[in-house]
Amino acid sequence: MAFNEETVKGILANKETSDEDKMKSLLGEHEADKNGLTDKNNELIGKEKKLKEQLKAAEDKAATAATKAASLEEELKKNSPEENRKMYEARLAELDLKHKAEVEELAKDRDALKESHVTRLRNDAISEAIRDIKFVDGLKDGFIARVMAMHKFEPKDIENNGEYKFFNSGMKDIGSVIHEFSLTKEGRAYIQNPATGGGASGGGAPAAQIPSGNPWAKDSFNLTRQGQMVKESPEKAALLKAQAGIT
Repeated sequence: MAFNEETVKGILANKETSDEDKMKSLLGEHEADKNGLTDKNNELIGKEKKLKEQLKAAEDKAATAATKAASLEEELKKNSPEENRKMYEARLAELDLKHKAEVEELAKDRDALKESHVTRLRNDAISEAIRDIKFVDGLKDGFIARVMAMHKFEPKDIENNGEYKFFNSGMKDIGSVIHEFSLTKEGRAYIQNPATGGGASGGGAPAAQIPSGNPWAKDSFNLTRQGQMVKESPEKAALLKAQAGIT
């Protein structure tokens, strides 16, 4: 049940319920609404410190509101039923406005934080994908801008843990797309001593650009080399994946 003016009037209009029970019902609705807000934001903030601090501030405000409501209950017991109704409606309207403002503010903070978090993860994915590419001086940003102009990457929280991965419309991740573009004629123009061959389907990256080791292992993880190895030697790729514990 939403905590609003209609809810308040409905409870107060029930002639079969005592004033004390009405008060408990109203406070219960306020508490349930407050708890729903807390649960919602606890689910969304994840590990981000900034939103935790904001949520803590909101909880403190909610606790203050609950204290005021308890104090109000004591005050109401001293007054007549008609005075109770008018005063309580006024105070509940005030609490409702504050509650809505807190919800809106937390929603804005949540959305801004999510956008910042997603942007950071996307930039990290790009940095990882180009880590072993040796660009012509001054052309790295142009290479990245060209890839991003050709592909719209959407964030997907596959494991539902806040660690977003980014895929284009063909469900290829950033690392795979950058690797493929680096092997095209257009992509090689940005790279020092690029591999020769027939575009995306020809030739691999030079040895100086791709480190040795198992590209699926944690200490030598490399998306560029993974893509090259899957294309050039699927059997070896499968073996290295198994050695790295990837099925």
